[in-house]
Amino acid sequence: FDILVMDPTGAWLLTAALQAESAHRRFLEKRALHRRLQHLALATQQARVVHWHRNIQSGRVEGNASTILGYHGNEGHSDVGRWRLDTHPDDLPLVQSAIEAHLQGKTLTYECEYRMRHRDGHWIWLLSRGNIVERDESGRAVALAGVFMDVTERHEAQEAAQAQHRLIKAISKAQAAFI
Repeated sequence: FDILVMDPTGAWLLTAALQAESAHRRFLEKRALHRRLQHLALATQQARVVHWHRNIQSGRVEGNASTILGYHGNEGHSDVGRWRLDTHPDDLPLVQSAIEAHLQGKTLTYECEYRMRHRDGHWIWLLSRGNIVERDESGRAVALAGVFMDVTERHEAQEAAQAQHRLIKAISKAQAAFI
């Protein structure tokens, strides 16, 4: 049953029953949010997608993106300078150009495929996508957020198909020379 309570000023306060109902509703909402976050974490893990958040002013990079490079916890890449060092030198201008184009409003989304050095020393191909997620009072970008996806297997399959095509072409030429 509901109990009305009057405060010292004479105003009626919420009933105990309404307060309990409100607390229960907040509990259920938090539990549902927790489940959705668990499902999202599982989906991104299965898709081999990791997230990043970059503060443009400080150069700080947060998220779990360095796990894709074989790092754990805080031992990985926490600033843009470290990311640049491990980006393949041939790909760095492409990455910087794609980010600048997005920051200048020339593209709706930042997107770039490039190689980065894995903790073990080998190169992996990443697809990086992101957007500006925060601006200052004057409209300048303050933060970017996005995802990395490891696309190394696709690049390796493309390279293998190209090598096979070159081999078939060479065999065909050789056969034509003998016939």
